[in-house]
Amino acid sequence: MRDFTDRANLFRDCRFVRTNLNQATFGFEGSQFIDCSFERSLATTTAFVRPLFVRCMFAGNLRDVDFEASSFSECKFVGRIEGGWFRNGYQHASLNNEFGTPATNPMKRVDFR
Repeated sequence: MRDFTDRANLFRDCRFVRTNLNQATFGFEGSQFIDCSFERSLATTTAFVRPLFVRCMFAGNLRDVDFEASSFSECKFVGRIEGGWFRNGYQHASLNNEFGTPATNPMKRVDFR
């Protein structure tokens, strides 16, 4: 999935195991990841722009991953996060027009242990 671009998809009960997600972009137009896991996948300079994550697990190391305008509920992160960004909205307000208004990021029951 290197250099992959995702738009408005529903990923339910998906497992991304040892998947190359480098330089991929997910979440355009509000993709949803429900009960998904990212296990030992390569994720360097990967962007998640406005997706919704519910009951998802990220197990492995993340480097320079941008979770711009992503929303998390009941998710778990296991492993190192180096240079990652978590924002409640876009880095620049002008992106609301380009990508749509994101959901509020409640970070509800998100585990970083």
